[in-house]
Amino acid sequence: MPKQNNLDQQRTRGELEHAKAVRAMFSGIAGRYDVLNHVLSANIDKRWRRKVRSKLSDILEDDNASVLDVACGTGDLSIELQSGSNAKVIATDFCRPMLEVARTKSKSIPFVEGDALSLAFDDRQFDAVTIAFGLRNLANFKDGLSELYRVLKPGGRLVVLEFSSPVVPGFRGVFRFYFSNILPRIGGLISGERGAYEYLPDSVSKFPDQGALSDLMSATGFESVSYTNLSGGIAAIHVGIRPLRCSAAGQFATSVEKYQNIRGRMKYKLQNLARQIGLILLVIWTVVSLVTLLIEFVPGSPATAILGETATQEQIDNFNVKHGLDRPAFFVTYSRENGLVWNGLNNRYAEYFGGLLRGDLGTSFRTDRPIRDMILERYPATIKLALASMLVAIAIAIPLGVLAGTNKGGMIDNAASFIALLGISLPTFVVGPFLVYFFAVKLGWLAATGSLYPEDIILPAVTLGAALSAILTRMVRSSVIEELGEDYVRTARAKGLSERTVVYKHVLKNGLIPVVTILGLQLGVLLAGSIITEKIFSWQGLGLLLLEDGIAKRDYRLVQGCVLVISVTYIFANSLTDLVYRWLDPRIRLS
Repeated sequence: MPKQNNLDQQRTRGELEHAKAVRAMFSGIAGRYDVLNHVLSANIDKRWRRKVRSKLSDILEDDNASVLDVACGTGDLSIELQSGSNAKVIATDFCRPMLEVARTKSKSIPFVEGDALSLAFDDRQFDAVTIAFGLRNLANFKDGLSELYRVLKPGGRLVVLEFSSPVVPGFRGVFRFYFSNILPRIGGLISGERGAYEYLPDSVSKFPDQGALSDLMSATGFESVSYTNLSGGIAAIHVGIRPLRCSAAGQFATSVEKYQNIRGRMKYKLQNLARQIGLILLVIWTVVSLVTLLIEFVPGSPATAILGETATQEQIDNFNVKHGLDRPAFFVTYSRENGLVWNGLNNRYAEYFGGLLRGDLGTSFRTDRPIRDMILERYPATIKLALASMLVAIAIAIPLGVLAGTNKGGMIDNAASFIALLGISLPTFVVGPFLVYFFAVKLGWLAATGSLYPEDIILPAVTLGAALSAILTRMVRSSVIEELGEDYVRTARAKGLSERTVVYKHVLKNGLIPVVTILGLQLGVLLAGSIITEKIFSWQGLGLLLLEDGIAKRDYRLVQGCVLVISVTYIFANSLTDLVYRWLDPRIRLS
């Protein structure tokens, strides 16, 4: 008897140790059941979430938790069935002791080892089934799919499977399968198609080899493969039992989540657009307000500046009445006699904004011409000069920057750095007269001033673009050096691509992203620098109009209009820069 008691105690002690090991398997193994918790966290309420995240013993002791633990030979499998607040979880593992633990609770949990999946799918109260697999190898992958084909054959519902383990050699990412023999509302599946497959790699730079694709198609029985590419590598692989139409492949490329969240994304885009428009209007209002305020603080009277010192008081009064200068400047004015006085809408500030809404910038104090017409005559010449100088800067900076970046520390790099430093150091009013003296006076190749002929733009464009080309050269050089140290460059070289292809097809595209940002910001510098450049070369642009007809002749209304147009141009140029930035860098679009 004592020996039998000792044996019973040893058996009991062994079962307890075994039960502890099983509980530790569910609660202590890092990463094995993360996908289970993730799926449940997204679809189950808090009461069920707490139960799933607790230890195995706590789940099984709760009669309300419908949990089956089986070993059907297909790998680590968890199935979540949902219909409103009801949920069932089926978890399987190769560990046989887990089956014994499950059988101890067979009285309260219906359990059939061989038909666990069939029982789950035959429950008609569930409209959708989400399955998460974590298979160990390709053989288990194929066995699991065969079992699913069998149980899904009589059903007519959308089923999404996520395979998070690297089951196929060469693949590292998340596998998603879509099964249905009906046309679901979510979209993407075509009536009559047996199913489709989508692969989402964890890195777009990891392109699976052809052997891995062949193994995958052999394991699944799929017959067609299509791709969706992004810059840097493959983005998704789409496979169908029958050849999928292009529209279906494109729909699968976006994944089911896009269709579920498309309304939220459109709302976000509209909010972002409204925010940008609001910021543009705020900046325009701030610019107009500051310019108006500064003009009011300028000493002297526009009437005296325009009519001269010999003008009579009657002429000055008529001038002020004609141009609205006899009215208050703002909504509120202050004087020592009356203090603060509210003027309502009867002020020049409100009148000017009302004219802006109608597209009216007012009339010139000196010529009585509409300022809008005066600006439209000169504006194309300024934009032409700014774009030409930008093209000159790009044509110089990109080749020079690439040569300097690919020959870091060499003679070409040192020469390019010296030229860039010289271009940044020399101001426009030094470069311009030097070019005039050398190319116009000495050599006689180009005209010194004027804007009548196409070749007249060469000297002003080079003068204005010299400093910008120096800045861009240093930026391109730094970007190329940084990109050459990235992993994708080493991968491209390992594939046997030529250095020219690596630099100009891969490195340069990524290296131009910061250059585009600098170009947008430097447009304001070009517009400001065009004032001096247009003065040097007598270029009939907006800068010369602002300097000679506005500031020099104290035509403040013209100054106000020119500054407003230059500011609006700069704002819209920056908005265009954002669009180009999103096109060059897909990560901005995805975010």
